Amino acid sequence: MNKKPTRDDIASDLHRVIYASLADERFSSKNARTFLSHALRDLDTIQSEIEKKRYARVKQTLQKAMDTQRALAKRREDILMASILLRS
Repeated sequence: MNKKPTRDDIASDLHRVIYASLADERFSSKNARTFLSHALRDLDTIQSEIEKKRYARVKQTLQKAMDTQRALAKRREDILMASILLRS
């Protein structure tokens, strides 16, 4: 039985990405990549249930977080911001 993801589920996955990025491999660790891909997939799944502005802001923030040229702390900050936007 498949459960439809909620905004809280996605926010929790984003928190897991941050924790996984604390490993030596940072964001290239298998766990970080897996949790981020799940969060992005689930975000697209519930796109119609989120305000368009909020969805666009979360998506834009996550795109910035995936930029490997940015500082590690800024990438984590962007992921945390996306999580907060989803839970508010």
